[in-house]
Amino acid sequence: NAVPSQPVPATATPAKEVSEKIEAVFPSLFFMSLVWSVGASCDGGSRVKFDKFLRGLMKENETFGVEFPMEEGAESVYDYYYNQDEEERGFIPWLQTQKDHVVQKSTKFHDILIPTKDTIRSMWLVEHLLTQRQHVLCVGPTGTGKTLNIQKKLLSGMSDKFVPVFVNFSAQTSSNQLQTNLMSK
Repeated sequence: NAVPSQPVPATATPAKEVSEKIEAVFPSLFFMSLVWSVGASCDGGSRVKFDKFLRGLMKENETFGVEFPMEEGAESVYDYYYNQDEEERGFIPWLQTQKDHVVQKSTKFHDILIPTKDTIRSMWLVEHLLTQRQHVLCVGPTGTGKTLNIQKKLLSGMSDKFVPVFVNFSAQTSSNQLQTNLMSK
């Protein structure tokens, strides 16, 4: 898990093994960061265009050997996660970052939440933004699992430093009710 970044003096020299790891992973992390910063604002059709543009740009220019793979079911640059582990370093499809999902027979139907590449990458982004103490706003169409996935992440996928507080709003919710609710937690 990531830890909040700490300021490092510009004159600091990293240890040799840290420097070597940075050199090995930096180009790939740069391109993953490019996808999830500049490319994050793209909608479905624009993602196809961004994918084509980025792959073309990478092909025409020096990219330090970085190349997004093309696998069945994971054709877009958005479909890959960069694994920094030395033994398995490289881009892998988001679905391969998870263990096989098994639904217990005793699980109630309304509690079943099957991870998809969309939910896996969204929750990865949420976790990394939160651990860096950044605010997160998740938007999207009704019924796509935003609330359930965020609740699952906050209740079981984060460190104990995070204490979730869930607040339900309605048209009748007043600011005093919200303040009372938050102060009671």
